[in-house]
Amino acid sequence: MKHCIVNRPLGFSSFAPLLLILVATIVLSSLASIVSFSLSLVILVVGVVILCVLTPRYIRCEYEYSLEGDAFSVALIMNKSSRKELFSSDMEQLIVCENAAGKNVSSTRTVSAIAKSGTAYRAEFSCEEGTASVIFTPSEEFLKEMRLYSPSKFHL
Repeated sequence: MKHCIVNRPLGFSSFAPLLLILVATIVLSSLASIVSFSLSLVILVVGVVILCVLTPRYIRCEYEYSLEGDAFSVALIMNKSSRKELFSSDMEQLIVCENAAGKNVSSTRTVSAIAKSGTAYRAEFSCEEGTASVIFTPSEEFLKEMRLYSPSKFHL
């Protein structure tokens, strides 16, 4: 089994759930202050606690690319505890793997798992509903391992 783990860049989508919780807490606390000051304070404290608990989950995210046997998969790991598989396919389903710079993506499904730095690559796989493109930033060792499975499909 070969795998590569890279950090996910922070962007607006990383902070959007946290901002939504903050706005909801402020609005509910303001509305509750009409009824009772203590209820407003309780809502505010609960909102801050929820923010403190969820912040690391959305901030510390990384992508894991793995090659187990001939199965290629991409997963999102949140806070080193929660793992969500974004894409999985056999390497024999690979159509092409190339540098993603300036390439048009015309597939039915696109999975973007790009890290903060590094060269982005696009791997296109055939699947039941058409084609799926995975845009990712693997390490050189991981790319060499992928190339062993189907060297004729790599245009790097």
